[in-house]
Amino acid sequence: MGAVSMYVQILTSALEAGDLDVSGDELIEHALACRTRMLETGPTQGAYEALAAEVAYDRALIHLCSYMGIASNPAAFADPPGERSRLESLLAREKDIDLVARSRAHLAESGGSREQDARACPNL
Repeated sequence: MGAVSMYVQILTSALEAGDLDVSGDELIEHALACRTRMLETGPTQGAYEALAAEVAYDRALIHLCSYMGIASNPAAFADPPGERSRLESLLAREKDIDLVARSRAHLAESGGSREQDARACPNL
């Protein structure tokens, strides 16, 4: 058995904590809020908050992909940016759900306010 990255272990544990209690449009909005929060979380907020924001988004992204019929596996997150990009591209291309564009638009509209997204996408 090969080595598993610590990030994959953390993400797997977060996924094992249970399903999200949202579906449909609410699940899309939850993933969008988590992505926006991840983008807003930077070095000034600290490593733990940045890690929690990434795990929360990846968990939401995996749930959204599963709900939409797109296969995903936490083991693929050994390269988190690469797997995020792959799944986001599939959602945009196959399901017309462009989380990248929508989160950028949300950031531009909100002026970088984290308060609303922190409520919509709580840390684990």
